[in-house]
Amino acid sequence: MTTEFLSQSQQGQTLGAIIPFAILSIIAVVLRLLAKSMIHLRYGVDDYLIILGLCCSLGCFSLSTIMVRLGSGLHLDVVPTANIPKYLKCMYAYQLIYTATILSVKLSILTYYVRIFQIRPFRIAVYAVGSLVVVWAITVWFISIFSCRPINGFWDTSVTSSCVSNKEFYVGNAVPNICTDVMILILPLRMVWALQTTRMQKVTLSGIFLLGGFVVVCSCIRLGTQFKVDDPDFTWAMNGTVIWTSLEVSFGVISACLPTMRPVVRWAMRKFNISTNDTSKSSQRCFTSSHASTRGFETLSGSGG
Repeated sequence: MTTEFLSQSQQGQTLGAIIPFAILSIIAVVLRLLAKSMIHLRYGVDDYLIILGLCCSLGCFSLSTIMVRLGSGLHLDVVPTANIPKYLKCMYAYQLIYTATILSVKLSILTYYVRIFQIRPFRIAVYAVGSLVVVWAITVWFISIFSCRPINGFWDTSVTSSCVSNKEFYVGNAVPNICTDVMILILPLRMVWALQTTRMQKVTLSGIFLLGGFVVVCSCIRLGTQFKVDDPDFTWAMNGTVIWTSLEVSFGVISACLPTMRPVVRWAMRKFNISTNDTSKSSQRCFTSSHASTRGFETLSGSGG
């Protein structure tokens, strides 16, 4: 191997990609809670779940930065041997915290759906998707914890151990995760398009919910990077997974908060003298009039606490 090859580094790129979105996820949750306070509503279960999701996502972010310090983004040949067990321990912990993050964020979104859409068939569909998410998380946790026998064989290469295939495990847990992402994205669309409002209003509301599509994109890119998990030069080959996993959870937190920020957006538009009177009043009338026709649709401002 040439000196030029061994001197390659993706570490700056990694930190430059994950730090801004970790900060944005914090801002998103703060704005979500601020929006509730502005309209004098109590925090709901969905709010507490997203706070938990944020804490877990910051745990993923912290592990990503630690893994960069230990050698992620560098070729394995230049990573100090003493760093390898520490790096693998971070990978082990990452699997558990990542799953907790995804579970918290998805349950927050589904709980929000249950609160704003009061239709029984829709709620049954939400509970069904939520059950799939919980089963997925429990399964991933179990396999993650006992992926090697003995458990410390995951990070201690001196121990004789039997481990599940990394590639099969990572791909196997990513595919159901993406499927439930898509289900959660499309769940509210039928409700939105049943509203008695203008096509533009329906498109706008659909767009708000579909912003979570960024999470699906991240999940799909992350899945592609995981096919390199068995590469011998894993600190270099797996760095893409480190980046996209951190981005996925940050985007998840952000997208879960976006539909709740209407009060903050309206305040900001008034603050900067941006006219919203026609659109806002029309929107409010649409929500109010559609409440009866959909038997329970509440405004995206979060009313109904």
